[in-house]
Amino acid sequence: MNKEQLQRNMATILSLIQVMGLEKHIALYRFLQERINYPESFVVMLGETGSGKSTLINGLLGQAILPTSASPTTGTVVEVMDSWKQFQSPFYAVNRDATLEIIDNETFAYLAQFPDEELQRLRLLVEKFPHNLQYLRLFDTPGYGSINEKHDEILKDFLPNSDIVIYVVMYRVGFQEDDHFFMQYIGELVDEFTTVLLVINRVPDKISSFDKRIMEIKKYAEDCLHRELPTFLVPTEAQNEVRLPAANELWELVSALLQSPDREQLLLNAMAHYQIDLLSDYALYLDSKILQATASQEEQRVLSEEIQPFLSQEDKIKDYIEKSFSQISEILARMMNNASNSVKQKCQADIYSMGKWTEKDQCLSYVQNHSMQFVARQEAKQISDYLEDELNRIDEEVYSMLNTAVMDFERRVALRTNIYHPLVLKMSKYAMTRATTQGLTNYFARFGGAGGAGAGVANAAKKGLKNLGKLFGKTFSRDTHNALAQFLKKIGATSAKSLAVAAVVIVEAAFYLYDSLTWQKDLAKKVDEAVDIWERNSLGTLLQDMKELKEHNLEKLSEYFNDYRDAFKPEDTIDNSFDIEEAKSILNKANNLINTIDQQLEGL
Repeated sequence: MNKEQLQRNMATILSLIQVMGLEKHIALYRFLQERINYPESFVVMLGETGSGKSTLINGLLGQAILPTSASPTTGTVVEVMDSWKQFQSPFYAVNRDATLEIIDNETFAYLAQFPDEELQRLRLLVEKFPHNLQYLRLFDTPGYGSINEKHDEILKDFLPNSDIVIYVVMYRVGFQEDDHFFMQYIGELVDEFTTVLLVINRVPDKISSFDKRIMEIKKYAEDCLHRELPTFLVPTEAQNEVRLPAANELWELVSALLQSPDREQLLLNAMAHYQIDLLSDYALYLDSKILQATASQEEQRVLSEEIQPFLSQEDKIKDYIEKSFSQISEILARMMNNASNSVKQKCQADIYSMGKWTEKDQCLSYVQNHSMQFVARQEAKQISDYLEDELNRIDEEVYSMLNTAVMDFERRVALRTNIYHPLVLKMSKYAMTRATTQGLTNYFARFGGAGGAGAGVANAAKKGLKNLGKLFGKTFSRDTHNALAQFLKKIGATSAKSLAVAAVVIVEAAFYLYDSLTWQKDLAKKVDEAVDIWERNSLGTLLQDMKELKEHNLEKLSEYFNDYRDAFKPEDTIDNSFDIEEAKSILNKANNLINTIDQQLEGL
């Protein structure tokens, strides 16, 4: 597949869908064409407060456009993108209700540091990125210690869909405890396809990669992610002059990665699969319209009777999903309580190990950095495994219920009318493909576009293409994302974030360990407080995620049955303007183009 073939296919698709003038397919065509013309890339800047992320972006832009100072200046997510479209202003607020609001420079700078409750993120438009970084969307983010619940959810949503993550550490500060938690958090959310780059910022002159602190930062970061990280040293700013860090090597590598032939081919292949999706949906629509126009009133009456028992299964399956998720949530609460008790017992045993500790500070450090984290991660993994098994079991049961309903519908239609049976078979294959690959539960999202062009392009991420699809905004539904995979990743990230909050309580314990006779009791009490915080925060987030996953499943189930309603909706009146022969001709061309695109993909 190449760009020329892709564009020729798009031209043919447009000529076919314009004949019927259905807004749904025209809108999907426009979305897909825009993604082909403007293949955006997503790069995320992460790192602790004061590590210099905003300064690095200013260096890339060649101007001090993002606010920076010695105190924290990034209190929300700031999205920087080149204005390949014409906009009215360079400064925007993207609100939580998905509205886009023009703001001035002063308001932008203020909201960057002090975001209000309505703000989701800020957007800054620049004329052009250097290093040929066109169609880039670059995200500056708050430090880990500044991430509140709102930012936490945003990061969980877009980190798994990012092309590149750039993690920034300040040389003078080194790799701190928050960096350790932040890296663990990242490791839970990204997969092996996401490139992670390490930047050590404000490195003094004459310091090389063999410097002890440089090697220490690199080792700690790589140990957290269990992978080697390309590392870049950015020199310190001059003391008596304003000098923005160019970091040319970093940005040139980013450019090379985003424009690599392998990535470009993945993108082209993804677009081709979505062309097939669009054509398949359009062909199904044409099939339905042709049959509705040629079927007799008796045949339409029979179909109306036979489809009702099938449609009635929707409420039955929804009820099963509701009850199943409710049961899992109840069990989850008990599991988190048991997990909390296990962590406490392990930490208590370590604290009261007689003769093991020569100093109380040594015990505190061991409990904080090893015991609590190790057992908590083990318990979180057990909970994740349980949820994965249970959710997959629900998925299999729902699939079985749907399959039984569909087969019964097929059998009854075949017995009573011949004309609709071919469409029932085709519709069943189409709808069940959507259900198992992208629509109903998203548990087994597949690359290849079987989910329909309305899914956008994020399914390509399952093959390592991490940049497209619905990241922010409400253009398309969330069915592009593998909901179960994201949910399971969130469990680990949620636990890591909650442990970071809990660790603050342990650190506070250091101030209470003066008495040599009571320090163990004091520390044990603080550990119990910390673990309770971990349990409470983790459970609250997991239950909210479970609720969202359930609602997502119910939404996909409704879409599934609505596909059948639309395909087999009897015509109340005869549309005399509908040209059956023309529709048959277009249908034939659409099916031929599907075969052509399949062959183009097979020829790779």
